[in-house]
Amino acid sequence: MTVLKNNYMKGPLPREVLKLKQLTELSIANNDFDGLLPDGLFTSLTKLRVININQNGFTGDISGEIGALGGLLRFSARANEFKGRIPKEFGSCKQLQFLVLAHNEFSGPLPVELQNLTRLEYLVINYNQFDGLFPIATAPTQMGVCLVQPNEFSACPPNSSVETPSTFAYRCNLPE
Repeated sequence: MTVLKNNYMKGPLPREVLKLKQLTELSIANNDFDGLLPDGLFTSLTKLRVININQNGFTGDISGEIGALGGLLRFSARANEFKGRIPKEFGSCKQLQFLVLAHNEFSGPLPVELQNLTRLEYLVINYNQFDGLFPIATAPTQMGVCLVQPNEFSACPPNSSVETPSTFAYRCNLPE
């Protein structure tokens, strides 16, 4: 486990992290890392179960190599500067329970492969520029939290404005 949260670290994530082959948790939130994630990050560190890169300045996209992390449980990349589409390869992370991509610049439709994430309990993708249909199967009923607004989805799951005592909520910003 490498926890380097809140340490005022700056610059790109050092490529030396790729040598940490036994690493199971990469938690570098609340620093000032920037630039692209190193090529091979997900294929070199295949034992990762938790990735927390919240509140940095990472740019570019998230590589489709994320699919190499079959045992990934939690991925959180809130408040960075990621762009592009969510890679469909997230659908290969079948153990994933927690996916947070809020406050970035992701766009396009959500990949239908997210419906493979049957263990997903927490999906937070608000404050991006997603569009198209929100895949209903992406939001299984056992999900505790599903926050999707504001985005530009043209359709959302049934009861899209309902909040229940279990904190389950779809929040869609549909055109009127």
